[in-house]
Amino acid sequence: MDSFPHKSSLSLLMQTAVVALAYFAGAKLGLVYAVVGGAVSLVWPSSGIALVALLMMGSGIAPGIAIGSVLANVSVGVPLQVAVVIGLGATTAALTATFLLKRVARFQIALDRIRDVLAFIIVAATFSTALSALIGATALLGGGLVSVNEYGTAILKWWLGDMMGVLVVAPPLLSLFTYRIPVRSATQAVEACGLVIAILCVSYLIFGALQLAGHGYYPAALAIFPFVVWAALRFDHLGTSLATLMVSIMAIWGTTHGTGPFAAELPVDSLVRWCAFANVVAVTGLLLVAAHAQERHLHSLLLAANAELERHVQERTRDLQQANVDLKQEMARRRLLEADLIRIGDQQQRLIGRELHDGLGQHLTSLGFYCATLSQTLQNQGHPPPRKRPRSSNWSSRRP
Repeated sequence: MDSFPHKSSLSLLMQTAVVALAYFAGAKLGLVYAVVGGAVSLVWPSSGIALVALLMMGSGIAPGIAIGSVLANVSVGVPLQVAVVIGLGATTAALTATFLLKRVARFQIALDRIRDVLAFIIVAATFSTALSALIGATALLGGGLVSVNEYGTAILKWWLGDMMGVLVVAPPLLSLFTYRIPVRSATQAVEACGLVIAILCVSYLIFGALQLAGHGYYPAALAIFPFVVWAALRFDHLGTSLATLMVSIMAIWGTTHGTGPFAAELPVDSLVRWCAFANVVAVTGLLLVAAHAQERHLHSLLLAANAELERHVQERTRDLQQANVDLKQEMARRRLLEADLIRIGDQQQRLIGRELHDGLGQHLTSLGFYCATLSQTLQNQGHPPPRKRPRSSNWSSRRP
């Protein structure tokens, strides 16, 4: 009996360690692009990792988020007390998002409903990340790593980076945990390879173009959206989230190398533009996939309702056919019964006529002969036949 709690505690400890390691790795990757105070990055995959970990494993692994955050910030020179506050802020934000999604929004990690996508965007990607940014930037301000003039900018950039991590990193992780591979045939495999090659080539042409750098030609990035739509309509959540991730990686690669439409004179401005673009692409893909999933769900419901209606119609048709057969059989039985009644009636009439003719007729004839013989005998013996007594009228029968 004692082995089960021990095993559960050991499993929770291992999961917490894995989450701490994953958060640490994502944070180290994001801190490479730190823009403010050495701890504010516009590329923060760890926010998405923390959210997915809590959604999939439960709140028991929350200490792993705090540990990973503290270790990552301390590793780049952030004071321990400041790193602890930042770690508590990241953990609080992820726990708040998870609580609101599950308890208030009734969130489903499949992201097949538009309401779930909107809740994901508003609660997880906007509200909770703003909470994390506010706590983290305040901790940096209190630790002297950010000046008062940089405080507002630090909050905004921290918020954009965390939002990017939730919108770009969390969906593919959720898709890997909850969805099967959308490629189900050789034709789809060829199509998927073609889509990947097309996304990489177009992304390279857009975000690797040196001639677009510094000119603010942002409409060039719109060429990515047809491929995001293609992925959403053909490869569901997994394909869309991976397509968004590939576009984001190519965009940040080009932007950090000073190429593409988002490249500016200041690296911070470049990353802000790229981060906003990545968030828009992610939101568009999520909403499009959810709308397509709802359309397919409604189509399946209509097909099921049509099949159910067809089944009821067939059953009703069979019932009516059986009722028609039974009615015909009943009518045939009634006709046979009517014919039997008519036949039996005719037989009874013939039997009665024969009885009257053979029985009563003979008795009457015998009685007639007997009466005639009796009258003749009485006459031979000198008895006169009886005279008919005249019928007297009513007035003559009265006495005076």
